[in-house]
Amino acid sequence: MNKILDQENNLLSLKAIKEESIRLNNIGLIVKKHRAKRGITRKLLASLSGISIRYLAQLEAGKANPTISILKNIAYALNMSLSDMLFENEYNEIQLGTLDKKFSEFSSEQVKKIHSLVESIYRENTVKKNKNKILLEQRTQDTIQFITD
Repeated sequence: MNKILDQENNLLSLKAIKEESIRLNNIGLIVKKHRAKRGITRKLLASLSGISIRYLAQLEAGKANPTISILKNIAYALNMSLSDMLFENEYNEIQLGTLDKKFSEFSSEQVKKIHSLVESIYRENTVKKNKNKILLEQRTQDTIQFITD
């Protein structure tokens, strides 16, 4: 019995390692996705992160091997934590699966209340994103001013 459990744990570990390896190989795509989502150029992200445009291009193309420090700087320049940048999809998928199960047990009135709450949170996030965009634009102007001085 213990051998079977050990084999199952080894298989689960191998699967987790393989999934992590795939995610790490896609770091460049993850960075590119978040940069595009925020509507900023490579030049600006490179400047805010303290790396060259060429290195950022190589990273986004999957041809660079960034350090944790570089990834942290990129995440902070994108106004997010490193863990949010790297693991947001994993968390979201787990939570959505859990929510789907729970939704099936709610009445239509409860679903309406939840929808109203989600809409309220969405509006708050939109305002927050706009404020973050303004802050990012101010940081950009400050960086440009610093570079040109």
